[in-house]
Amino acid sequence: MERKLFIFFFVLFICSCSKEETGDIEESDSVETVFNENTVVLNERQINAIVTVDGGVLSFENTIEGKDLPSIGQILFTSEKSKHLPYGFLGRVTQITEEAGRYKVETEPAPLDAVFDRLVIKESVDLVPATRVSVRKDEDGFFCMEQPITFEQNSASVTGTASLGFKLDIHIDINNRAHKPPYGYIILQSKVSGDLNFSLSTEKRLELRHPIGNEIPLSASLSNIVISPVLQLYGIVEGEGEISVDAGMTYAKKTIGAIEYKDGIWSGNARDWNSGDDNFGCKTTAGISLNGGFFAGIATAIELRLFNNENMKIAIEPKFGLNETGNFVIDLVDTDLFRKNKDSKIKAGLGIKIGAKVDAQIFGEGAEFPIWDKSFFERESYLFPAFENKNIKIDKDRKSVSADYSVGRDLLFGAAVGVALYKGNQVDSYSKPVNYFLNENFSNPLTCSFDNLQDDVEYTLCPYVMWGDSFYPGEPRHTFTLKNEESSGLVGRWIEVHSQGYYHSFSNPENNEEWDKDISADGIFCFKEDGTFMDTMYGTVAGGNWVLNGNQLIITTTWSNDSEYDPGYMGRSHVATIVELNESKLVLEFFHKDGYGEEYEKTTYVKVTSFLIGTWQRVSNSGWVKQGGYVDEWNNSSGEEGSRIVFNEDGTCKFYMYEDGVFVEDAFGTWDYKSGKICVWDSDAESFWTVKDLSASTLTMEMHEKETENNVVTYEFYEIDTYHKITNNLN
Repeated sequence: MERKLFIFFFVLFICSCSKEETGDIEESDSVETVFNENTVVLNERQINAIVTVDGGVLSFENTIEGKDLPSIGQILFTSEKSKHLPYGFLGRVTQITEEAGRYKVETEPAPLDAVFDRLVIKESVDLVPATRVSVRKDEDGFFCMEQPITFEQNSASVTGTASLGFKLDIHIDINNRAHKPPYGYIILQSKVSGDLNFSLSTEKRLELRHPIGNEIPLSASLSNIVISPVLQLYGIVEGEGEISVDAGMTYAKKTIGAIEYKDGIWSGNARDWNSGDDNFGCKTTAGISLNGGFFAGIATAIELRLFNNENMKIAIEPKFGLNETGNFVIDLVDTDLFRKNKDSKIKAGLGIKIGAKVDAQIFGEGAEFPIWDKSFFERESYLFPAFENKNIKIDKDRKSVSADYSVGRDLLFGAAVGVALYKGNQVDSYSKPVNYFLNENFSNPLTCSFDNLQDDVEYTLCPYVMWGDSFYPGEPRHTFTLKNEESSGLVGRWIEVHSQGYYHSFSNPENNEEWDKDISADGIFCFKEDGTFMDTMYGTVAGGNWVLNGNQLIITTTWSNDSEYDPGYMGRSHVATIVELNESKLVLEFFHKDGYGEEYEKTTYVKVTSFLIGTWQRVSNSGWVKQGGYVDEWNNSSGEEGSRIVFNEDGTCKFYMYEDGVFVEDAFGTWDYKSGKICVWDSDAESFWTVKDLSASTLTMEMHEKETENNVVTYEFYEIDTYHKITNNLN
């Protein structure tokens, strides 16, 4: 069963590459092992002549024959274990001296692709304790060992028991003769369960890592190379914030971590392996005080030591622990409590982190890198519900506003929710409160309507939460006024074309930046008459509400299709100053300063869609063609007989030619406008026009093309056309 699961993992993480990418690893038995010409496989005479070994230093008897004495530059190798070489030997000779009647041979580590010209290893092994540690073989074929856990340091402790089982798959392919870079990967399958208790108290950042017991040697046998695996348990506590907690957890989890050496780079990946008996449970005492987060558990560090050298190691370290976070600092008289604690919660789950470290002497430059950091069985509960604005309708004629909100999240404590209308900073009216505790028991949406609004008064609409008689305004908040005639100039679709600004960090000046650049945006910013907007620039879609007070534009983002949309913007109002606003151009300034830094941006938009949509008649046309040493120029005024273009709002367009006193459809296609260029696609070809002038009545655009051969221009074309918008119907 476990072999099938391993194969599935292998397909996901390794064999998804093509054979050319992975090196097409062959079976070990079908490939002859070939040593490099500089490699010397130690013979029996050489091994018997060894007197002492100190790391990478060999001492030979001076009676060794000259032909058996190593020379500088040779790589000494043996995978046979002996009295003085219990881990075999691998090292490149760097120095030979004769002292005290012996030859002292000093070596340095040598990478495997310097030892072998051809080597294939493809083996799977069970990592079983080599000492007298009680083990049992479980239903998945793991040899599991039971280990007591006792760790106490400073103000943190971890106690309990853990069951540990591991399997290892090693694949290596060295083929120097085919001029291929070495390739290899190691897969560690871990099956770990535990019953652990934690105690932690800190008011600052805390990072503790302490060995639990001694190293446990593990047995593993491979052909051609010698590895000595060991297991070292560590107690791990990582916390930051004001934390005082006693907690416990039980868990059972299987994971697979892999590291790969390919194209000179070490990398890693991992996944969980759930065969149906994974589980997790946690408990936290009522006296918890948590303003931060912690990870507490054990690390099961597997270290593979190659041959005799301390500098030839591969380590894969899975960590299993309780992940718990919370942020509760509550002042019930704080009227801004919702904003400060709207995301306050306790979140708990089984955290698994896997890291790897490879010494440089194995392949390439070596590396140390994280492979995985993930939580399982995670659950959370909140202090406040989450509100999402589904619809806000402002009726200026009826002087009313209505709204629908979606309410979500399960709460720690029961509450009441509703919608409030503020006039300035004072509550003007609010809807009847509705009890709320668990989301599944609440009937969405939360609706409201308010009438008899006044002109030229700033209102704010928002949800609210009540605990007893305490009233807390929530978010999102939508600010608006009635009868603001200046707003009409904003209504329409705008595209960003230029940005200028800076960001200055107070604590990290290396993050400072300044910019002054043209922008090529892929979408539009649309202001609607009902006080809502939609932003489709930069690959995401977001929306919300807007209001214009004088030259202050207040924008509140309430939704997005991107789950990673900047939380600093979601549900909050941001104010921009309108520097310039006319029928075709909008310039906004934004400035923000807080304890971290200050930011300034000046953004220019052009209004395009409302101008382009409609029927345009060409009134002038000029240009030239250069080819083969000849120049053909023209300059025409078309008048009422010029060609026509119709840009439709759905992105389609039609072209008409004037023939025999009528306009005849000549082509049909689609159009798009980005960064000052109109792109037109019809059945014959695509064309790109640069807009020189665009207003409600005039469109001037130009096209410039050229062809080169051997860096010589062989053809060049230029045309500039001016159109006037007309209102007559082509039909």
